[in-house]
Formats: sequence, C-alpha cells, structure tokens
Amino acid sequence: MASNPFSSIRLSSIRRSSGQLSPQPASSRPRLRALLSLLFAAAALLGPLRAEAHVMTSANVYTDISLSAAKEEIVLLTGMNIIVYSHDDTLFRPQEKLSRSELAAWAAVFSGRAAAGDAPEQAAQAALSAGLAQSLDGNATYEDVNLAFFGGALALDAAQGTEGGNGFGTTTTTDNETAYDTTSGTAPAAAAAAASNELTREQFALFMGEHLLEPLPGGTLPEQAGYLTGPAGVVGKVSEDKQGGYRIEIAGETYRLYEHPRVLSAAADPAQWKGLTLQRSWLKPDAMDAQELVLHLLDFGAESGAQEATASAAADVPAQAEASSDSSGVSLSWLVLGAAALLLLLALAARLRRRRT
Repeated sequence: MASNPFSSIRLSSIRRSSGQLSPQPASSRPRLRALLSLLFAAAALLGPLRAEAHVMTSANVYTDISLSAAKEEIVLLTGMNIIVYSHDDTLFRPQEKLSRSELAAWAAVFSGRAAAGDAPEQAAQAALSAGLAQSLDGNATYEDVNLAFFGGALALDAAQGTEGGNGFGTTTTTDNETAYDTTSGTAPAAAAAAASNELTREQFALFMGEHLLEPLPGGTLPEQAGYLTGPAGVVGKVSEDKQGGYRIEIAGETYRLYEHPRVLSAAADPAQWKGLTLQRSWLKPDAMDAQELVLHLLDFGAESGAQEATASAAADVPAQAEASSDSSGVSLSWLVLGAAALLLLLALAARLRRRRT
C-alpha cells in the first residue's frame, strides 16, 4: 500500500491542537531563568534611584543659579508651577530681563488656562485672552507681574518695605543680591542708567517669593496651586521604604515624601535632614489616595549653623553632576530594564518558533 504523504502532517496538527507539543530542550531552560533573573534585578534598580535622584534643590534645578540671591525662591516657584519648569532647561538666566510673553505663558499655566506642555506662544495667547496680560511685546514690569498673578491687587509703592527683599519677609541684602525697586524696577546701581521699570528673571523670583502668601480673593498662591500648609519642626526619623520612597517624621508625625519634592536650604539626600528644623512646608493629596497628604515642598531655611553647613555642603556638589543624577540615573535604570525585557521577549519568541517546527 502506498503511504499517504499528508498523514504525518495531519498527525502533527492533531498533536499540536491537543496540546501535545514537543518538549522544550533542557539546555534552553537555564538561559530563560537567567533572563528572568536579569529582568527582576533590573527592576530592583529602579527603587533606590527613584527617590533621591528627584529631590530638587538649588544645586540641581538649574546650573546657573548658585550665586543668585533668588536661588531658593526659584526652586520654590518651580515646585508651585509659578515658574514653568522643564528638565530640558538647564539654565534659568537670572540676570536676563523677563519678557512679557514668557510671563504671560507662566501665568496661563499657573491659572490652568494652559497646560505645561503647551507651546509658550499658545500659552501666552491664552493669558492675553483671559486678561492676565495687556501686551506680549517687550519686557515685563512689576505692573505686569501684579496683573498676571495678583489680578492687580498689590499696591506697588516704595513704602511696602520690599526693596532688597529675599523672598522670606526680610530686607537683608547680600553682595550677590540684586534688590528690586518697585518704583524703578531696576537694581539700585543701575537705576540712573535705566529708563524703564523692566525687571530681570531674578527680580521676578524675589518679588514673587516676597508676596507668595499675599491674601487674594482666590486664596494665596500656594492655595491656588492646590497646596495645603504642612508641618514645621525638628525632623526625627527618616526611613526609606522598599520602593525607594521616603517617610519623614516631623514634630512627632510621619509624612510620606513626594517623588519629586522641592527642598530649600538642605541637601538632596533625605537621610541628611535628621535633626534639622523645617521652617515651613506644603502638602498635597496623593494622586492615588486623596486621604493621604504628601510632602511636596520643604523649606529648611538657614537659621542654625548646622543647617547652613548642610546647605553649603549641598551647594558644593557640582551642579552638572546633580542634574545628571536626576535625569540620566533614572534613564539608565529604565534602559537596563528595557534591554532585559527585550531579551526575554526574544527568548520567548524563539521558543514559540521551535514549538511550531
């Protein structure tokens, strides 16, 4: 009898449909286990890098503000989205004039009339349409800032005692500080030469820091941004959880630290905060659990010698290295995880191909 050439094919099809697949070669199993181990090891790298790498301070938020009188205010304002921050922007350019178009774009994002990812021109137009700006041409003045963020409610006169303000309710002036003048809007040394009251980006930060808690019809600026007043007091235990996040004990109460907090006058490593006095802070409800309040902004000030030494040590770290740890550290961990996942997928695909042959 002649053999049927298709019988073996039908038999193979029946075996495959009934789950009778040829056994996987034993030599490939250790390779698959090794790939799985690599994948889990790469995932474990993400935890430790995530928390500390994203603590933003004046040493790593921008690379050109270490000598600025407004460096701490700049950190605070980026956290509150008053200054729209992007990881792609490494320079703040504190001594440059603030343009009306950029001021308008910031005001639009802060007020919710534009998203942080919108084109600056689009955001500025939204502010203009909403009456937060009268013009997008030229450089901004204190009157423009007053309109954009305070609805024109501030009384801009020299009697306010804001000249030389450092954003924290005091009027001290350092060698590096460029004090603002609500009458001329310029540094005192250059007042005679300037014909307008345009302000620099540094002066904007000082001015906004000075009036941060100004009572307004819609609430203070932090309240408008969705923040609640947080705890103050001596930091006790600082603990790191399994996911790489931190919990901070302040005045006997424990709070979870946000993954991307802004920290003023302290190091980027939360472990170094123990024993420091937190002057003020702001909380926000957790995105996943609205019942849990999370620490977003922490201001340690610099009133004690220990805190000044801590802040100085943080500032001595090269800004580029800090910025690199913020962006490339997390990117590298995701790259390792992605490579491991790709290898695992390739191994699984090869295994499926062998089953079909």
